[in-house]
Amino acid sequence: ARCLDSGRRSHRSYRMDRHNFMVTAAEDDCDDEQCGGEEVAPTQAQADVRFLNTRPLLPALLVSSTALVSLAADALEVPLLLKSFPCLPAFGTHAAFAGLHGVTLVCILFCIFVSPGIVGEDEAEDDEHLPKRAKKSWQYPRAILRYDHYCRWVANSIGLLNHREFMVMVTGLVAIGATGVAVDCILLVKTALASRDPLTIAMLLMHVVYSSALLRYVTPIFLIHVRLISRSETANDWKNDAFYVMKGTDTRLDELSDDDSILTEDKEYYPPMNEFDRGVSANCWAFWCATRCGSKGEF
Repeated sequence: ARCLDSGRRSHRSYRMDRHNFMVTAAEDDCDDEQCGGEEVAPTQAQADVRFLNTRPLLPALLVSSTALVSLAADALEVPLLLKSFPCLPAFGTHAAFAGLHGVTLVCILFCIFVSPGIVGEDEAEDDEHLPKRAKKSWQYPRAILRYDHYCRWVANSIGLLNHREFMVMVTGLVAIGATGVAVDCILLVKTALASRDPLTIAMLLMHVVYSSALLRYVTPIFLIHVRLISRSETANDWKNDAFYVMKGTDTRLDELSDDDSILTEDKEYYPPMNEFDRGVSANCWAFWCATRCGSKGEF
């Protein structure tokens, strides 16, 4: 992945690459000073460019593009699919596409507008006794429960109360991209052999380009988070090497100084260091099925 390159590098650079992977290259034009980051809030001088506040642009782009793709699927893809394959049930096909895009869009909006969950006022006054995995953020007055990471695409922190919705959102985006590529390729062949309508072919080509770009961008993020959930490891733990050691040793990576050089391929996850890792089945059950109402996120 882009976050890991071969060769020897400083430990600080290694950690920064992990952070940059979560940010991804698509956000290069919106840096920490403009959109905010893990540790810093956007400054007003940097957030406003020619009287335009740049911080909400990524969430607006995500919402609008998902909504437009949903309309394109309903107006273009589904009718062509039903025309090419008359055996498909019309209602079921429309419902499947609408359900996929609708659930994804709802989860995007949920992650944008809903609080990730913060500690109570009594706990906020005592930094030394915060719940495990809670972390303070510039966005909220009190620490966020089971803090995972800050996502610029929704301009919000991901924590206890919106992490599941974030995963459904990412899964939905992967499914939209994969479905778009598969269906568009089939329809392009069908259209080219049948009507050869240049406008339809052009629209399908634009859609398959969008779907391919979406799939390429979101799939690595999806795979990273699937692995983290299976280990009951947060992105914040992963970024800080909380549960990693050098291969063949008991040297913890989080204890290395910034000047220590390591080969990035020589690190490995060490389960005994993670008190929350109870096995894949138990970890997935805790993430997806355990109630979060009243929980402190210590799992």
